[in-house]
Order: sequence, then C-alpha cells, then structure tokens
Amino acid sequence: MAETQICPNCHSVNPLKNAFCQVCGNKLVAGTPPQPPMVTVRSASTSLPPGNITSGDAFDNPPVLPSTPKTQMPPIPPAPPVAPYPPVAMQPPSPSIDVLGIKVDEFSDIMCDDAPRSKELTEVFVKALTDRNIPGLKITEGDFTTEGKRRHYHIITGPAKTTFLASVFPYGRDLILGWEMYIKRTLKWVPLAILGGTAVILALISFLTSGFFFSTFWTFLFIFLLFSGLAGLLLGKVLKDDWMYLFVEDIDEISWAEASALQLVIHEALLETMETIEVDLPKPAARPAARPAVITTKPLPKPAVKGKK
Repeated sequence: MAETQICPNCHSVNPLKNAFCQVCGNKLVAGTPPQPPMVTVRSASTSLPPGNITSGDAFDNPPVLPSTPKTQMPPIPPAPPVAPYPPVAMQPPSPSIDVLGIKVDEFSDIMCDDAPRSKELTEVFVKALTDRNIPGLKITEGDFTTEGKRRHYHIITGPAKTTFLASVFPYGRDLILGWEMYIKRTLKWVPLAILGGTAVILALISFLTSGFFFSTFWTFLFIFLLFSGLAGLLLGKVLKDDWMYLFVEDIDEISWAEASALQLVIHEALLETMETIEVDLPKPAARPAARPAVITTKPLPKPAVKGKK
C-alpha cells in the first residue's frame, strides 16, 4: 500500500512524495499522519446546527437530541373469549317409508294462509284423537324418507299390520293436512315352496325322459314355473276371489274392519281440526235491519154500477 499524507488545510489525501497539496496547493509537512475522514452530521432538530465532526466523535460522543414527551396510550382491553362452535347435531338415519307396506288409501287438503298455525293445529288434531279413548291406539312422531326426501309424520298404529301417517305441515303460506294408510303384507312361503318344488320335479322328469342336453333342463324349469304360477293365481281367484291369495298373506277380516274404523276416526279428527279455523274466524258485525219504506196508498174509487135503462 503506498504511503500517504493528509493536507492540514483541506484534509485531502496526497502521496508522501508531494511537497504541496495537489488540491489546494498548501505546503505539506512530510510525515503528517493520516487523519480520520470527516463525517457530516445534520441534526433533525433546528436547535442543533450542522457541523463537521470526525467519525470517532460521532460514535464516542453522540449528539444529544431533545427528548419529545411520550404520549401515554390507553391500555388495550383484552379480547372477549370466543365461544366454541356448538357441535353439529347429527340426525339419525330415517327408515324408508316402504317398510310400512303398501299404501292403500290417502287424503289431503289445503288451508290457505294458515301456515303460522301449524303447531297449534297439530296439537288440536292429536287431542281430537286421544279424546276418543280408542283402545290400543298409539300415537308417536318420527321421520320417514321417500325418494331421497325426508318428512316428519305423526305415526298412528292400530290393528296388526296397519299403520297411519298423519301430517300437518306448512307449504309456503298455506297449510297441508292429510293422512296415509299403509298395510304390510307378507309372502306365504309354504304354497310358494310347494309350487316351486313341483315345477323343479316335473322339469327334472321331463329332462331325464327326453334325453336332450343339460341346457334343456332350464327350459323345462321355466315352463313349469310359469304354468305353476298361473295355476296358483287361478286357484286364488276361484277360492277367495283374490288372485294373490296363495302367494300373499293379507290381514284378516276383523283386522281389516278395525283398520277401516280407525281410518274413519282419523279422517273425522282431521275434519274437526280444519273446522276450528272457521270457528275462530271473526264474525262480521250484525247490521241493524233497514226500516221498511212507508207506502201510502189511496183508496181506489168504487166502480160505478151501471143499471139497465
């Protein structure tokens, strides 16, 4: 590194061999030790004029700036505790309405502009049923699904294999009231097993006696099953005037009579519920009867009696 010297006048750096400053022309003294560079400090405050100080002074004796008063900030209130989200209520899966059996009858009606009274009319309907003191009558509530849709019903159980579903639900601003009757049927496995076994035996005998290939066995079986089914339908129609008598077990005559009676009771209770709306309607104020007009009549003159001349 080349040796240098500092001009005492302008503090510029010059080579050591120069006798005069190459910047200001001032005479240089050989061997002048180099001085630290000057640092210009400008004060942000108007009370401290700018000046030239060395870098050492800037770090050893920093300028004292006037302190500004600190404004006391109001304390930040603690955040209110956040309540956790309530757990989502999981609804149990609803059974399909098909488990009740076959719908044999139904009734529904609409009450215009009465949707706000759905809860009140539901209580009226249930009370109209319970006040009749029907033995063995049981009324519960539950949901059923049909074709992917869910609906709430009042479940009314009566005779064996018979179920009624009653509903009073708002539809827009209107109210829908109705009931549905379901009967559950079961298959008669004994007659079905006899007819099916007979068809299999006949098909097997025909196959063994004919000497055809094994594939013909299924053809014989299909033919005999078809004829056995047709024979069972014909027997049911002849014996009980019911085509499905040998295949499906229906409710007996007494249970059917009880189910019909309960159907009439539910229908009447629903009609009474609908009539409560008409009873509660305000009656128009009675107007005083208008006075009849006074009619004045003059007595008619008596006709003159014409005599014979």
